[in-house]
Amino acid sequence: MHEEWQTEKADVYSFGAVLLGLVMGKDSNKFNKSPSTYATEEASYLNQHHPAIFQVIKGCLSEDVSDNPSSKKVLTRLLAAIKSDTTLDLLLECLPQLAAVTIRLIVAYMY
Repeated sequence: MHEEWQTEKADVYSFGAVLLGLVMGKDSNKFNKSPSTYATEEASYLNQHHPAIFQVIKGCLSEDVSDNPSSKKVLTRLLAAIKSDTTLDLLLECLPQLAAVTIRLIVAYMY
């Protein structure tokens, strides 16, 4: 990986891709298309059933990585989304994996 790709905003993009995979029950490494394209195709389902978490994911997957929010903003949005009953149920299904990727983002950028 090139050093210039290893940035907080690139990690936010990766977090969004992993979160999308967890929510959709798919391996984010096996998307046939970029996660941002996949998110667009799945927008109807996610937005209808889990709008709060969809907004978090959508915010992470900008085609221009430099447009992605900070990790702090993403984690704040994730906590707000968790307050939604339907989002909480969805995230509980993938809790171990979600905890692992969230902790990595916290450790990397919140200390």
